[in-house]
Amino acid sequence: MHGSAGRTTTLLYRADIDGLRALAVGLVVTFHAFPHTMPGGFIGVDVFFVISGFLISGLICGEMRNGQFSVTRFYARRARRIFPALIVTLLAVLAIGWLVLLAAEYKTLGLHVTAGAGFASNLILWSESGYFDVEAVRKPLLHLWSLGVEEQFYLFWPLLLVLGFKLKRPLLLVLLVFSLSFLLNLFQIAAGDTTGAFFSPLTRVWELAAGAITFFVCEAHASQRQNAHTQTACACAGLVLILASAFLLNAAAPFPGWRAAAPVGGTVLLVMAGPNAWPNRVLLSHRAAVRLGLISYPLYLWHWPLLVFAHIENATAADRMPIRAGIVAASIALAWLTYVAIEKPVRSRHATMRLMGILSGLLALVALLGLLVFYRNGVPSRLPEVIRSLGATSYTLDDITREWRYKRCFIYPERDGGTFADDCVTKRAAPLIYLWGDSHAAALYPGLKEVAARTGFGVGQFTTSGCPPLINWVSPHRELCRGINDWNLGNIEKLKPDVIILHADWLVPYYPVDRLGEALAALAAKGFPRLIVVGPSPHWYEPVANVIYREWSKGPRSGTPPLRIPMRDSEKTARIEAQLRDISGKHNAGYFSLIDTLCNSQGCLSRFGDRASDITSYDGTHLTPAAATYVIADMLSVLTKADNQR
Repeated sequence: MHGSAGRTTTLLYRADIDGLRALAVGLVVTFHAFPHTMPGGFIGVDVFFVISGFLISGLICGEMRNGQFSVTRFYARRARRIFPALIVTLLAVLAIGWLVLLAAEYKTLGLHVTAGAGFASNLILWSESGYFDVEAVRKPLLHLWSLGVEEQFYLFWPLLLVLGFKLKRPLLLVLLVFSLSFLLNLFQIAAGDTTGAFFSPLTRVWELAAGAITFFVCEAHASQRQNAHTQTACACAGLVLILASAFLLNAAAPFPGWRAAAPVGGTVLLVMAGPNAWPNRVLLSHRAAVRLGLISYPLYLWHWPLLVFAHIENATAADRMPIRAGIVAASIALAWLTYVAIEKPVRSRHATMRLMGILSGLLALVALLGLLVFYRNGVPSRLPEVIRSLGATSYTLDDITREWRYKRCFIYPERDGGTFADDCVTKRAAPLIYLWGDSHAAALYPGLKEVAARTGFGVGQFTTSGCPPLINWVSPHRELCRGINDWNLGNIEKLKPDVIILHADWLVPYYPVDRLGEALAALAAKGFPRLIVVGPSPHWYEPVANVIYREWSKGPRSGTPPLRIPMRDSEKTARIEAQLRDISGKHNAGYFSLIDTLCNSQGCLSRFGDRASDITSYDGTHLTPAAATYVIADMLSVLTKADNQR
């Protein structure tokens, strides 16, 4: 541990710290590019947090002890270190977005650029989170949340250390912050607010404080000779904790919580072991690791936008291993170019107020450019009229939540509990249709409501996010599913509906389709013979307006966008359909195929007309109200026939 910190104005350079940066960015990039290879690679961010807390605290404390600390000089150095590569990345992302994004997504990107320039990405993403939020793989600047947390830490940390030195108790104050933040993190996870725990700086600052504590411990033992075997054992234990977390954790588990203690503790052990420990000296101080560590910041900035834009442009190709490997290689090349051509020249200059002013001014201009894109609604004038109409924001969050009766008859169990509202049955008079399933079932409700208004049907909607209509099944991601589905069985007995519709996103990998027969048998045994299983919807896995735009771009730009577009996962869909038909037939249940209704040999209907409200799926899997009305009208004969087999 000796030599890791001292009573000087700056920390002594440690090559193994750059190597540790390389490990951290390697974990993150591997997780993003090859998630199945390293499902917990996101903990690389936690490694970065500890490193930052260690280095920044050492720098500030060293200067304060020598009476040389200046808040303005501290922030000038931060600007010199952080701003240049960030400015270039944000401008590049705006430029690429101009070329490939429709107005609604480009508008959101403008807001994210402004948030990134203002180091508030974590707060914006926190406010956006929810069931209907755009999937992560379509947010080019999602990764800037961690930069936001770090910069928010830098805002108050120097002042806290100054206060600690005035009170002559800097370590005690740091320990207090660490404890409060860690406990708050545990409390929010226990309360079910996993999003808040993930994005909030208050629940993350303990990780940076852990780095600060590491500095104080290293400083206290700097003059003591350390046992080489102890150092190596300490470093090996730290490396094992980090790698075990990267391979054993996954994104489905609540995080950070207590799970973050392993990678944070592992990083602390590696840093405390000092540069002479065998793993640090041989592995982390290796020339290749150090060089990768030097470009870790621009590599972190570049890799995620490139992966996202590749996915947006061609999701099928972007999922292939060679393509992803090529994107990672391109990210490394861009990172090295950014380091050599931009970062090094700027860092060679003194951290003066003039330099800070120039960099701050440039970053402010980028933020204003993002705001302009946002307030111009994504600049739709850059798109042809035919695409502009389809890409207009027709189905907003408010529209979907209202149509699906979100938090009333479509619930997100971890946030809303397992209780439905009292008005989930629109009409109690016979015939009554009971809708049971997940969000895909909820998407059918607008169509059922429309048809019911014309035919006199009553409709009961009891749908739950991530909970297919199965019994005796424990979801790996929704602990309340089993209880809610048991409640549905009891509610069906109470309401005695004439027809029960069972629907879900049957293509979800962890949905055990073969267990559907148990639910059908249980319902039939209770005297409900009118059962209809609705098969999977067409899947494009991205907003259909984007799919239409891309397909249209392949041909002459004066042409009309295609009505039918081939869906993804057609072979898997056909296999699931055959399985569902077989199960339905064995239990004398009806089967209605959304694929037969919406698709033919040329592809699946992507729209009914040229307006945004005419598209068939707002996110690439869930049906829009227009599509739901279309398929329910086609299902009407099945709903009214005594022999409901289709």
